[in-house]
Amino acid sequence: PPPGPLADDALVRQISLQVVIPQGPKRQELKIVVLDQRGTTTAYAGFHGPGDTVEQTVDLHGREARVRVYVAGALVESDRILPDGRVVKE
Repeated sequence: PPPGPLADDALVRQISLQVVIPQGPKRQELKIVVLDQRGTTTAYAGFHGPGDTVEQTVDLHGREARVRVYVAGALVESDRILPDGRVVKE
């Protein structure tokens, strides 16, 4: 039989994020959290200085996902990634 549509849990996509670390302490923790078919996972965590530009590629599992970006413990961005790849700011 011909293959059917991809099951939701088999769908894996990648997105690229670019985060500029704001002014503040010399070392600030950047954390990228993904909420998707797998649950909640930390896709990246590391320390950076003010003005640093951090580029990171993260995997998204399932049809829809959310990506949250934290700097120094504060939520600075929250996006919903739709099945067609569109990004909706939350």
